Amino acid sequence: MPLLKTLTVLALLLAPVSLAAQQPELLTAVINRRKVELQGALSGPDMLLPGNYRARLVSETHESVYELRQQWEILLPGDRTRKFDLIGIRE
Repeated sequence: MPLLKTLTVLALLLAPVSLAAQQPELLTAVINRRKVELQGALSGPDMLLPGNYRARLVSETHESVYELRQQWEILLPGDRTRKFDLIGIRE
C-alpha cells in the first residue's frame, strides 16, 4: 500500500468518556491548517487524548464537485492505528 501523505493532527475529544463500545468517537482536528471533524468507532472503553498525532490519508473519493469522502488513519504509539472518517469541515 503506497504511503500517501503524513500530516500532523491535533485531536480534541468531543465524546464523553463513558461511551459504549459501539458508539462513535467524535474528534475535532486540524489537518493542513483546516479545522475538520472526524468520526471513528471506539475499539473498547478507551479514548484518544488531546495532542499532536501523525495521520495518513487512507482513501479519498470525489463523487461530484461538491461531495468529498475521506478516511484518515491516526498513528498511535506502539505501531497502533485507528481509522476515522471525515464528517465535516469548519470555516
